[in-house]
Amino acid sequence: MTSPFWRTKTYRFLSQAFWLVGAIAWTAVVLDLALQPAGKTGWLVKLLGGDKVTHGLAFAVGEVVWVKSVETILRLRRLAASIIGSLIALAVGAAIELLQRNIPTRTSDYRDFLADLVGVLLALGLLSIIAARHASRTSAEIDSHGITK
Repeated sequence: MTSPFWRTKTYRFLSQAFWLVGAIAWTAVVLDLALQPAGKTGWLVKLLGGDKVTHGLAFAVGEVVWVKSVETILRLRRLAASIIGSLIALAVGAAIELLQRNIPTRTSDYRDFLADLVGVLLALGLLSIIAARHASRTSAEIDSHGITK
């Protein structure tokens, strides 16, 4: 009997590659946008509803891709992956604020980092809700098929 595709090495590799590429791409795009002269990214800030909202949304996405990347590649439990993913995303946020001090048209602002933190926390909450729903659905499927753990 063959295993379902989602249990194969190919699927695991593709999943790992997807999340790692996503995490690296997120990091590159966020660094690029944050370190450009201020006038070049104003359209994006306006589109997303303001500077702090943009920070929060960007770092919520970064949290998700880094947590999933760490979780799939290192095969860690969600808590450990969440801690590592949070540290990576927040390190990127801190680095941005420190680097922006050296760009004449940019300013470093601790409130931007706080918005990054809020985005990370919101993403952690969302990931926790999704994981809890998945766990309850999986256990209901096991019960309905008469399979015991």
